[in-house]
Amino acid sequence: MRASWRLALLGLTAATFGCQHAASRQLVSEQALALSSDDDGFSANCDPVVLDPHASNAFYAGDIAGTEKKPILVYSRHSGMSGSRTHMVIYEDGTATSDPQTSDQPITIARVVESPVSIARCIAQKIDGIDRYDGSPHARDVPVETIEARVGNVWRSVVFSGAGHSSNAKSSPTTDRNRIADAKSVLIETRMTDYARFTTPIKEVDLEEVDRPAPEAAKWPADLPALPQALDWSAPSWGRQAKYWIDGAHGAQLQTFIASHPQLELVAPNGTHVTLLRVSDALPDAPYLERVEKCARHAVPDAMCAVP
Repeated sequence: MRASWRLALLGLTAATFGCQHAASRQLVSEQALALSSDDDGFSANCDPVVLDPHASNAFYAGDIAGTEKKPILVYSRHSGMSGSRTHMVIYEDGTATSDPQTSDQPITIARVVESPVSIARCIAQKIDGIDRYDGSPHARDVPVETIEARVGNVWRSVVFSGAGHSSNAKSSPTTDRNRIADAKSVLIETRMTDYARFTTPIKEVDLEEVDRPAPEAAKWPADLPALPQALDWSAPSWGRQAKYWIDGAHGAQLQTFIASHPQLELVAPNGTHVTLLRVSDALPDAPYLERVEKCARHAVPDAMCAVP
């Protein structure tokens, strides 16, 4: 039996995940907007058009041939003041995965029924040329949504508020709002089947820099996987944090260490004092997806994301 594509504002619902905890179910249920289609398969009105590879919202995040599963469509939603996030990725082979809503939930995997390449092309054509995100702040209580679709090696993205306005500083014309709504409708019409728990081959490691290093901090254990020399530090209000990715076996080793030494201050080989926060499942091609998001949000210089 085919299951409808149900999304928590386009994210999988807790009922689909089969969550074990009532609190988690309640959280996601409150956020959920169950969207489904009565028609089987992909039926959006998307006539073939020639896309502009240098459109204002087009960018390049690296050669897709270098990825494992070739992500082709990304949807995310950041929920205002609560800070909650829904994140879904569809790959060329029809695999669709979603980040867990809470740390005790596994990543969930499903299969897209209709051609994901056609879906991504259709969405790309609907958002082609809409002004790309410029980093303008949003009201803290307004959810911000992002759609990123790839055709070939070129991505197109649009970031918009819950009201359907583009995140560009200019006022979004009605035609842009309608095109965004059309793009979301394509996602709504997509149907999936074969839901299952999913174990990823790579793990994400989150760590935080210690603001006031202690002289007695422990050296980085020689038997732990080495910390990357270069880390991309963010600067949230509670301290600088970073993440990197390692294989599953090393991830399990780090998980055991963190459980045995919670909040332990370590001196990395480069002299930085850090605390390991957590190890969690990572989506396939997570490093590449990170570049996609940064390019879409202008978090790196535009020259790094220019279409060749």
